[in-house]
Amino acid sequence: MSFVSPWMFAAGIAAALGVLALHLLSTRRPPASMLPTARFVPESDVRAVARTSKPTDLLLLALRALAVLLIGLGFAQPLPDAPGPSVRTVLALEWTTALTDVEAARSAARARLAAGDALVVFDTAARVVDVSELDAMAVPTVRRATLSPMYIAARDAARSIARGADSLRLVVVGAYSADASDAATPLLAASWPGRIERVVLPAIADTAVAPAVQLLPADANDPLTPALAALPRARGAHRVRVQRQDITAADSAWLAESEGAVLLHWPRRFTDSVRADGVLMNDGNSLVAPLARLPVAEGSVIARWRDGAAAVSERRVANSCVRSIGIGMPESGDLTLRAPFGHFLASMASACGGRRAPADTLVASASDTLPLALASVLVRDGNERSPLTPWLLAAAILLLVIEQILRRRLPKAAA
Repeated sequence: MSFVSPWMFAAGIAAALGVLALHLLSTRRPPASMLPTARFVPESDVRAVARTSKPTDLLLLALRALAVLLIGLGFAQPLPDAPGPSVRTVLALEWTTALTDVEAARSAARARLAAGDALVVFDTAARVVDVSELDAMAVPTVRRATLSPMYIAARDAARSIARGADSLRLVVVGAYSADASDAATPLLAASWPGRIERVVLPAIADTAVAPAVQLLPADANDPLTPALAALPRARGAHRVRVQRQDITAADSAWLAESEGAVLLHWPRRFTDSVRADGVLMNDGNSLVAPLARLPVAEGSVIARWRDGAAAVSERRVANSCVRSIGIGMPESGDLTLRAPFGHFLASMASACGGRRAPADTLVASASDTLPLALASVLVRDGNERSPLTPWLLAAAILLLVIEQILRRRLPKAAA
């Protein structure tokens, strides 16, 4: 058992001792004596304060002291300690279809979990799962993982097991991908107050081939034409169609009959609202050039303008996807021939869910050399409230009411 505000319980103990000291000071009527000057004594009850060696009304004393102790205990907010060893683990397990062997991932997590540990399962979202549910988890259906929600969920899970522990470690088990990080990931990783251990699992290998690209309508004067011809090799063998006008029924039929196809809805429009804006992709590629903002359809945002507004969204259609690109490019100039645009276009033409990259680039940034996170830091980091506080205060009020009733019924107490 520990307290959110232990000094309040100490104040309650001090107040209870004060109640005891006041109880020993009894007020009583002195014995009557005949004095020749008694006529000068005022006509009122005469009382004297004296220290008694043997306290009376012990029941009232117990009720008062117990009520004060309960008030101090309630404001101290007692919280039960979580069971487990002194060093506990928060294990984050990637649960995506990128894993080569799901059962091997389950076994790797099970081998690193013990009583008192916490389990976080993540793909594009993260959730805290009871350790006992690990064997019953369904086969993953999401292809990619995102690390930022995982770090947030891991911190919440750490607070739930930190009380009663000395230190905690964070272990991330998964097949890391380049698109798993976003702008917030480094800050969230740095906010963990200790070591982050990363276990790399085998991932399904992506083939590096130049995707088959179709531009509609075909136009040699389209600024995208030379860039698509020089498109770098992309991860995953798939088909790509770039629709520069509105999406048609033929496009929908093409998506339905294709496996893992990518439809880029990239309207060929360039308005006068031109500004030198930067576009940042989730995989780290960026494009800075005079661009125009166009409307973007609803979906998962995979690229944003520098002010955070959505620039590109992705929507899954069966086993394929539609990417809505709200970036208008000038019709003239050499923008599409530059290397940054080539990298940006490769990101746009990559397989649904993003490109996977070797895990070494992410494992190298792990904080393996740091000490374990102190449990006290994670406990203080939470905004905890004890569920016992209302009950303790209600019990104290009840005792004070009972004390009032008994005080009026006992003659000695009234005296």
